[in-house]
Formats: sequence, structure tokens, C-alpha cells
Amino acid sequence: MPLSAVTVRRFQVGLAIALMGALLLSPLSARAEGEDPAVIEKITHLNKKALDAFNSLEFEDARKLLKQALDLCSSAGLDKHPIKARTHIHMGVVLITTKQEELGIKQFKKALEVQPGIQVTKALANPEIMQAFEEAASSAGGTGDSGDSGSGDANPGGAGAGGGGSSSAEVKGDITLVPVTRGKKGKPVAISVTVSPALTGYTKMVLAYRAEGEPDFVGVDMRRSGSKFVGEIPVEATNGSVVHYYVEAETDEEDAVATNGTEEKPYAVALSVGKGGGDDDNASDSDDTDDDFPRFFLGLSGGVGTGYTTGNGELHVANKVTPGGFAPASAFHIAPEVGYFLTPQFRLSLQGRIQYVTGRTPLNLAAAMANGFYPGANPDSCGTDRLCTTGSPLAPALFARGTWFFGSSTVRPYVSLALGGGIIRHVVQFNNPQTPPVCGKNGNLVCVDSVLAGPIFAGPGGGIHVALTPIFGLVAEVNSVIGFPKVTFHLDFNAGVATQF
Repeated sequence: MPLSAVTVRRFQVGLAIALMGALLLSPLSARAEGEDPAVIEKITHLNKKALDAFNSLEFEDARKLLKQALDLCSSAGLDKHPIKARTHIHMGVVLITTKQEELGIKQFKKALEVQPGIQVTKALANPEIMQAFEEAASSAGGTGDSGDSGSGDANPGGAGAGGGGSSSAEVKGDITLVPVTRGKKGKPVAISVTVSPALTGYTKMVLAYRAEGEPDFVGVDMRRSGSKFVGEIPVEATNGSVVHYYVEAETDEEDAVATNGTEEKPYAVALSVGKGGGDDDNASDSDDTDDDFPRFFLGLSGGVGTGYTTGNGELHVANKVTPGGFAPASAFHIAPEVGYFLTPQFRLSLQGRIQYVTGRTPLNLAAAMANGFYPGANPDSCGTDRLCTTGSPLAPALFARGTWFFGSSTVRPYVSLALGGGIIRHVVQFNNPQTPPVCGKNGNLVCVDSVLAGPIFAGPGGGIHVALTPIFGLVAEVNSVIGFPKVTFHLDFNAGVATQF
């Protein structure tokens, strides 16, 4: 769940109480066991700094400070000291707050191993924290007592604001939202809501967000995708340690019809730098954020193409394209594609291009030899009818593509870059007066032949994606490539269907 203001205040008070307990217990233990009070004081100071970072929603800084405190406990021989147990509790709270529940439970277990009777203080004991602590106590066979913590509010954030850090759906009126509580710095954050069919009177759904340090919320229209509305907190708002948001159904006059969250009680996304981590104490940030967008992509499109053509005929090599010009890639092609979205705006994919070629005329080898071509050839080498044809009617190619999408509306434009290999066949009618007609059954037709291009291709493209449902849409695009060493500048015009899941 998001980190509401009330929830954060509860954590602040609870951690402060916990630190006071640590301050009282640790010096007594140090004097009794001959431990260095200066070390105890330094560990306590690190815990205080971690609390300050936690208060500022700087969870990564809080985690690093607590890791330093735990390392200092180990190096100073304080592995069985109550202050180490309390530091493990603090670390567990930070980890669970940032949705790293498994690592948080491990921290609670370590605290119970050091001090079996340790408890989570009443102010810290929201349902999520207590559930994790009780699981740790149960699996460790410990005696952790949660009896004084039953007053934790099940929804401390209040309606629309969410509390604690649960990922369960938050409902406010007719808008249901699954809170996104973690994100990556410098990356967009996708938000989606489900709207009840009973909700009427609104013309748009608005995602309002406020970057860290900014006084005001900024609204962006969400796009309808079936029964959902999908929006995005842009990169510009995710460079701090936290970004706040809420969702509002509005009329054209910007009057609110329904809301989930408010300016006073928004949802919060904790932003981390996304670096890899190490052991359990040094909790990893490398986990994916709770981004609510489909990752996998499948598409199937078809179309036609044309390209600037140079070179010689594929079948009758005496025919040369003079001068170069545009020719169709007859008759059509299909383009299957499979991809993966790294972010809601960027996709990597592999796209095939399978061209079906028609319209070529056979070469009459006997007529060609009679006109001085292919001297010494066996006139029956192409069969008793002496008609030679190009073997395959197909021209395959494969491209690796990077695609960038813009906006978050139902209709999303995009641009792409592609690099690949294969062949493209352009179909050319050779009307060169210097080359007599030697094609067709009787050897008296002008030759219609294919000219090869490739096998290396690279170039940009662009198009639009129209979302019909949350997982299904239509695509239309134009792709351009330059081919070499058999040179071409080629354009494909495609249309098709796509699914994301």
C-alpha cells in the first residue's frame, strides 16, 4: 500500500520509542559486560540518522545506515547485544515498507535470535508489519509478543490514501486502484484504475501527480483500455526519492465526480536508484518495481512494399535496371513480431518479414541463346520446354527492433530503429531496347524479373498503436530500410493486430 502521512507519522513515533528503549538498554548492557560505550553511542547515532532518513522517505539511505550499524555491531562483538536486535527490527520495518517482505522477515528472525523477547512497539504495529513479525516469530519458534500491538489501524492512511504498504486494491467510491508503492528514479510509473459501470457524469479520468519538492499537483489524462484507465507519471517527476499521486474522475469543466486519493491524502511511490544488492542485510534494489503494465508483445501484420532498385535481373542477368528507380515488392508480405517491454515506453522485439513474390515471367533459354546470350549452355538445362524460372517465390528477412512509444492515450504513436538481414525482391519489367524480349512460352515477351536487395538492412520506422482492450490493439506503421551491398532504399506499409500481456 502507499505510504500515507498518517502511516509515516506512526512509523516515526514508533521508531523514536524503539530508539529510546535502545538508548536505555544499550548503556546498561555495555557497562555490565565491559563493552565500549562509545561504540554503543555510535550505533545509536546511526539508528537516529536512519530514522531521519526514514522520516524523509529516503528508504535507501535508511537501509544503508542500518547496514552500517549492523556491521559495527558485528565488528565490536555486539552480536548478542539488544541494540543489534533493535537495529534488525528497524531494518525489517524499512524492508517491509519498501515491499521486500521476505528480507524483512529474515531481519525479524535475526532480531528474535539475538533477543527472543523483543517486541514490535505498539506504534509500529500496523497489520502488515505485525503479520510479518508473527510469521518470523512462529517460524523461529521465538517468544516475540505482539499482545500490546493489537490497536494498529487496519487502514491508517484513511480512505483513498492507502496505508502501510499492502498491494491489495484500494476502493474509493466507484474507482478501484491497486497502489503502486515502489518505482525507479528516472523511470516513468504506470498507474491503472478500474471504474465501476455505475459511475456516470464524467468525461475523463485524470492522474494527478506531484514531484518531490513541488508545491502543486499536475494532471494528465488517462487513456481508456477496456474497463480500465491507464496513465503514467512521467520521468520528469521521478528524479527524487518519492512522488505522490491520486486519481480523479472529472467533467469537461474539471469538476470532480469521484476520486481515489486526494491532494491532502495522496498515494506515495518510493523511488530507488535500482542498483543491485548483496546479502540479506544489504537488501537488493534490483527487484522490478510494481509497474502495472504488460511486458510481453505479440504482433502479426501484413502489407506491401516498394523500393529504389538497382542491379541486374535475378533470372536473366543480362537485364540491368537502367536507370535506377522505384519498383514494387510484389505481391505482399507478412510480418510476425515478438517483443518485450522494458518500460511502458520502450520495447525490444524481433520482427520477421516474409515476402511472397508473383508476376515474374519465365526465361526462354532457347530464345535467349538465339539472341547471343549464354553461349555454350545446354538449351535443355531448364527442362524440355526450355523455360527457366526463379526457384523460390519467397523472400525472408529478420529484424531486431527498438521501439519508443509516446503518450499514454488510447492511440499511441511510436518510432523505431531496425537492424537485420535477409533478402527483399523487387519486381521489375525490363523494357531496355538493347535487350530483346526473350521471355515467355514463345520467347517473345518482355522479361519481368526480380532484383535482389540486401542482405544487410538498417533503418527507422514509425506508426501508431490503437488499444481496443487492455491486451489487444491494432497497429499501422511505415518501415524504411537501406539495404547493402545490393543497394536499395525500401519502404513497407503494414497494418495488423497486436496483443500485450
